[in-house]
Amino acid sequence: MNKQVFAVIGTDTEIGKTYSCCRILEYLVTVEKKVTGLKPIASGVLETPLGVVNSDSYAHYQASNVKLTIDKITPFCFKEAIAPHIAAINEDVDLNSAIIADKINFSIAASEAEIIIVEGVGGLMVPLNYQETYLDLLKRLGLPIILVVGVKLGCLNHVLLTNHVLLNHGLKPVGFIANCLDEAMPYLVENIATLEKMLSCDLLATINYGGGIEPTAKFNQVFGLQ
Repeated sequence: MNKQVFAVIGTDTEIGKTYSCCRILEYLVTVEKKVTGLKPIASGVLETPLGVVNSDSYAHYQASNVKLTIDKITPFCFKEAIAPHIAAINEDVDLNSAIIADKINFSIAASEAEIIIVEGVGGLMVPLNYQETYLDLLKRLGLPIILVVGVKLGCLNHVLLTNHVLLNHGLKPVGFIANCLDEAMPYLVENIATLEKMLSCDLLATINYGGGIEPTAKFNQVFGLQ
């Protein structure tokens, strides 16, 4: 089976990466695609019907119609909701891009999904250890990258910085998702239009505040729905 695998990253933590990933997965299920979501690195756990797991990992499990075990969805899950490199030190775990990439590739190979979403942790420059950041993992994986923009005041600076770093390292995103975080944001349309003009990639979809996904023609093209 030919698989499409995408790395979904955000400009920061708490900007709706998991929410956006799950809306993408749910939409693809409605068009009869076999999908699964991965959250390879996560910090913080809580009680769920699957046991004590990370809430983002559980959300991916729920949104996917190809069900992987939690250890394959999230091979690196830390108990404390803190920066992953610090959590890894506290739990005596070797967290580096080579080991993480091997675990991700194993989960991808184990899945029968046609489309796999690999959600990042925090922002692009979140440390994995004192030598590497999430950027190093993206470079090692070589997956097509989708940017999630949490559309709120200040987002333009954050996403343009993220895009600039990606391009400087030879990584061009295939598109971006505008996840609207502030339902009363002034000039929302104008802010999204600014991103369309200034980013190096096209708008794939808009997610209205707390709502579902509204895909563009580019979304269909990227996910092979045409």
